[in-house]
Amino acid sequence: MQYGHNLVLIMPLLSDAEQQQINELSYTTETLATGKVGRVSIMGTPTSIAAIVCTLPEPGKAENGAPLWTPAESAWINRSTYHMLSIIRLTWDDQADFFKPQDHGIFSASSFSNDEKPTFFLRAEMIAPKQPVDAQLLATSYAVTSERNLHHIMDLLSESHSTRIPSHYRFLALYKIIELEHPRKTGDFHSSMDEEFGALKIGAKPLRKLLPQLRVKIAHALATGATSPGLDDIDRDAVSTLIPIMQKAIRNDIAERHGLRFEIIPG
Repeated sequence: MQYGHNLVLIMPLLSDAEQQQINELSYTTETLATGKVGRVSIMGTPTSIAAIVCTLPEPGKAENGAPLWTPAESAWINRSTYHMLSIIRLTWDDQADFFKPQDHGIFSASSFSNDEKPTFFLRAEMIAPKQPVDAQLLATSYAVTSERNLHHIMDLLSESHSTRIPSHYRFLALYKIIELEHPRKTGDFHSSMDEEFGALKIGAKPLRKLLPQLRVKIAHALATGATSPGLDDIDRDAVSTLIPIMQKAIRNDIAERHGLRFEIIPG
């Protein structure tokens, strides 16, 4: 049987010497609508993640018979790769990202072979940070969040931890999680943050009023094409202060509702 492997490099890259030691750290499987069983692998060393590899059996073919991903296969690869990146950010390094040469888009490559287990077939030279990789946590978190259709929640939560993203967008990402997870009881979720918020003495407004007002201000400014989020200095300080409080509350909520614990390791 032939297998197709799509590999996407993760920044920061490993040194050439370390790349010789790369192995598959963990993997999880997922059944596609077509009935094919896809495999999503993490490749790296015990202290570094080098790549995400998505594998499918019997990939599609071009008119000349050469292997070629079908649109459905490409869509699954894209979704699975982004989902795994979110899990990597939430369980290993919150600043991990795809390798983008000169910011010209994500660098990926495909190979086709008779081996189901992928091999690391790209080389690039940079030094990656050293911190232990909990491969089992990565695989379990991916599997559970896929099974419960939490892809969007994981993407939003990982975005909220990225320092490459402006704070007002990170705030909106967190607010959207609250809306998605608690559509009818947003106020009840706000109350879970009241004690920590109150200790900071940020203005006179209660949290249940401040959060929606900040969300409306930012969304309105962005909707009108403004280049800034429409916040004054006090509001900007409030957003920056609220982000870690919201992150903590959401992580606690995910642990309680879905049995997943994410201890974020700053990159």
